[in-house]
Amino acid sequence: MIAFRTKNNSGQTLDMIQFASLLYLGMPLFLFFISWLKWYYALVMVTCLIVPLLSFNYNINLKGVKKFGLYFLVFCGFLLLLGYGEVFPQSGDWGKHNAIFSQLYHSWNQPILINYKETNHILCYGLGFYMIPSWIAGLFKSYSIIRWLVLINSAIGLSLIGFWLNRIWKLPLWAIVLVYLVGSLNWVGQLEWCLNHYQNGWDIFYNIGNIQFLTVVDQTPQHQIAMQLVLMVFLNQILFKKNQNIYLFFIVVVGFFWSPFIVFALFPLIFFIKINREEILNFRISLTCFFSILLVGLFLFYYYSLHLKVDSVSSKGLSFKQMVYEFITVYSLLYGIPLFFIFLVNYKRSFIKPIEIKLIFSFLIVTIIYKQINYGYYHDFEGKTTFLIFFIFNVFILRLLIQYFLSFKLVPKISIAILIFILTFMPLKIVGFKIYVLNSKELRKKFYNNPDLLSQSENIAIKAVLKNVSEEKNYPFIIQYLGKPNVISNELIKKSK
Repeated sequence: MIAFRTKNNSGQTLDMIQFASLLYLGMPLFLFFISWLKWYYALVMVTCLIVPLLSFNYNINLKGVKKFGLYFLVFCGFLLLLGYGEVFPQSGDWGKHNAIFSQLYHSWNQPILINYKETNHILCYGLGFYMIPSWIAGLFKSYSIIRWLVLINSAIGLSLIGFWLNRIWKLPLWAIVLVYLVGSLNWVGQLEWCLNHYQNGWDIFYNIGNIQFLTVVDQTPQHQIAMQLVLMVFLNQILFKKNQNIYLFFIVVVGFFWSPFIVFALFPLIFFIKINREEILNFRISLTCFFSILLVGLFLFYYYSLHLKVDSVSSKGLSFKQMVYEFITVYSLLYGIPLFFIFLVNYKRSFIKPIEIKLIFSFLIVTIIYKQINYGYYHDFEGKTTFLIFFIFNVFILRLLIQYFLSFKLVPKISIAILIFILTFMPLKIVGFKIYVLNSKELRKKFYNNPDLLSQSENIAIKAVLKNVSEEKNYPFIIQYLGKPNVISNELIKKSK
């Protein structure tokens, strides 16, 4: 076993998975600073990233490398089926993703400016998911490797989440994969949505298992990977009462670069801490570390604030009558069924701790509140901030099933059965769904919004990708990615060539 240890006076020790999670989320922000900011401001911000790292003790060994390697290979195969690496077709949102990768590649060491209505706007978006593949490809001037770097980088992220799931709840690999393969184990709740949106049974069959599945990993990895990874770090702190306040504060801030919605998505944890009435988090922190991390956070808040000067659209809110109807017909199925199942299996068995039940209810309450907020086109706010409830439901349902069958000594047989199910039905269903859509002009237009695969083009512009859908929806989607420069930003950010 290879190990590396350091010691200082902070009292907060990071092991391999904690350090790897922080490095994974923080490296894109480091690249952003050195690529987009003028050198003297970049030096300040990079120093602010390094100072907290120097405050930790490190106890890093390579004991879990083989397990991580196995996770990585499995998730590479899983992501290939989704379209990562462009072996299989990609879904609609990848038109946007590929355009951002492409423009970052061509401007890998400088900021991106987009002309809209005769004004240059800065690209203002959660760029954590995009920076590393584009930056490495740009550095080596190899456009063709972007798609493979995207696959590798995403598989590393999911493997880190899987490693945390195994550490916290001892979930086996097949169960971790099932969390992502099905997307939402609540198929009955999804049936209500499908019945309202599709006309025949064939459409419903191909969509019922893919609604949340496509949304979470296939459609919005730029938000979900960071949210789930930071959630795992928080849960490790809460459930095992670790004293790692600097680390928590730091990883939330670097995660903020991946998605501005992360703070709201994790707010249920603060609500949970309040109702739990225990001192789970100790916020005593070194002033040097605090102000270094705070400065990084304030810069990111300022960066995202540039976007609010361009886009402030809100969808039309629901009436009280509509809210009641939606609660009865949608929420009762979508959240009620998995919640009922969890309590049914846990009844008189106490597989789930009381603190975990409070955690579930905290996310459920805040999720229902968020569902009533209509900010953003297509309810962007409530959509991006409520994905974690399905992830949590899936984790607890699978954990309960494993413990339930373990009590009857049936886990080996059940594991084999589910593994066969995963290796046969679900991958075929994923590929079959995409082939089915591609063979229908109507569905192809709906699901595959001209992704412009990276393997076929070296000049994909965000404006060009979004032009057709903008005309169809009568809404300029490009404004979702723009920030309006001002005097301060012009001083901080490099001039684009």
